[in-house]
Amino acid sequence: MTHADTSRSGPDAGCHPEPVSAGMRVQSLDALRGFALLGILVPNILWFAWPQAGAVSPEAMAEVAQSVSGPDVVVHEAANKLGFMITDIFFLGKFMFLFATLFGAGVLFFDRKFHKPGQAAPLSRGARLWYARMGWMLVIGLLHAFGVWFGDILVWYAMGGLGLVWWVRRLRPQTLIACGVGSYLLGLLVILALTVLAESAVRQGTMTPNDLWGGDPLVEYDIFMHGSYADMVWWRIRSLAFLYLLTPLTFFWEVSGMMMVGLALARMGIYTGQRSTRTYAGMALIGIPLGLATTLAGWWAVRQLHSPIEAMYWMNLAQICGVPAALGYAGLVLLLVRAGVLKPLTGALAAVGRMALSNYLLQSILCTTFFYGYGLGYFAKLQYPELFLVIGCVWMVNIIFSAMWLRVFRFGPAEWVWRSLTYWRLQPMLR
Repeated sequence: MTHADTSRSGPDAGCHPEPVSAGMRVQSLDALRGFALLGILVPNILWFAWPQAGAVSPEAMAEVAQSVSGPDVVVHEAANKLGFMITDIFFLGKFMFLFATLFGAGVLFFDRKFHKPGQAAPLSRGARLWYARMGWMLVIGLLHAFGVWFGDILVWYAMGGLGLVWWVRRLRPQTLIACGVGSYLLGLLVILALTVLAESAVRQGTMTPNDLWGGDPLVEYDIFMHGSYADMVWWRIRSLAFLYLLTPLTFFWEVSGMMMVGLALARMGIYTGQRSTRTYAGMALIGIPLGLATTLAGWWAVRQLHSPIEAMYWMNLAQICGVPAALGYAGLVLLLVRAGVLKPLTGALAAVGRMALSNYLLQSILCTTFFYGYGLGYFAKLQYPELFLVIGCVWMVNIIFSAMWLRVFRFGPAEWVWRSLTYWRLQPMLR
C-alpha cells in the first residue's frame, strides 16, 4: 500500500470525528475496556464453577449436581433458570465481542507510534514490535490456558493479531467493517457446520453430548477437586489440543473479524470518544433494545429445535444476536464518559481497563483458587444466586486492586512484563 493510498484511507475518511483531548480518548478506551472485562466474567463464572457439562444449561447443572453430590442435593431450579436467562440475554456473546473489538482498536494506536509517511513496509520497526507483542501474548495465553484455566481468550487474540489485522490496518473504515463482518460470519458459519456434524454424530450414537463438553463430568470433577496440578494441566492439554488445531478454520476468522470492526470503530472516532453525544445516545437507545430483542428471539428459536446439543447452537447464535446490544453497551459507557457524569464509576472502569491483562489473569487466579480442590474447593457446589455473589466479590477485588496499584505504578504487573518482553528491556514501572 502506497502512502497515497493510506492518506486517502485515514481516520477522517467517510466520518467526521470531533476533536477531544488525548486524556478523554484514553479514558474512553480504558473505561470501555474495563466495562468489557468485568462483564465477561458473568458468562465465564459458570465455566470456572462447574464441569463443562454442567455449565451449559440449568437442567445440565442440576444433573451434574446430583451426580457429584448425590440425589439429595438441593437444586435451586427457579433461581438457576433465572440466572442462566440473565446471563444468556444480557451478557453471553456481548462482552466477548466488545473485548475483541477493543483489542483490535489497540492496533490503531500501536501503529501510530511508529508509522511515518512513506514507511509502510510490513517489516518496519512497528511491525516487528507488533509481532513480538503478539508472540509474547500467545506465550502468556498458552501458559494461562494450560496452567490456570482452559477458557483462555488470549490465545485467540494473539492468533488474530499475528494474522490479518496488521496487514489491513490502514484500509478505509468502511472496508474494514465489510471485511470484518465477512470474516466474523465465515468463522461462525464454519463453527455452525461443525455443530451440525456433531449433532448428527450424537443422533447416530457415535458420540454423546457430554463428549462435546469435556467428556464425563464426574471425571472432570474428580480431577479438579482431587487430582494433582499435573493432572489438571494434562486434562487442559487434551481438551484444548483439538480446539487449537481447528483455530485456522474457526476462531481465527471470528476473532479477526471482531478485531477489524474494532479497528474501524477506532478509526471513525467512535471508540475514542470523538463522536457527538447524539451518536452515543443513539447507539445506546437503538442498540441495546434491538440487541436484547434479537437475543430473546434467538434464545426462543433455538429452544424450538429440541436438539440434543441445543446449548451449542445457542452459543453460536448468541454471538450474532448480541452484536447490536454490545455496540449499545459501548455507546452507553462512552456517553457517560463524554458527558462527564458518574465520574467515580467511569474512573473505576478506566482503572480496571488500564490493567485489563492483569485483571483478566487475576480473575482466573481468584476463581480457580476459590473453586478448585487446591483452594477452597467449591467446584460444582455453588448455584445461582450464589454465583452472582462470587462475581460481585471478584469485581470488587478488580476495582480496588486497580485503584491502589495505579496510585504507585504506571502499568499493571502483567502489562509491565508484557511490555518489557516486547521491547526486550525493563520498562520504567514507578509513576
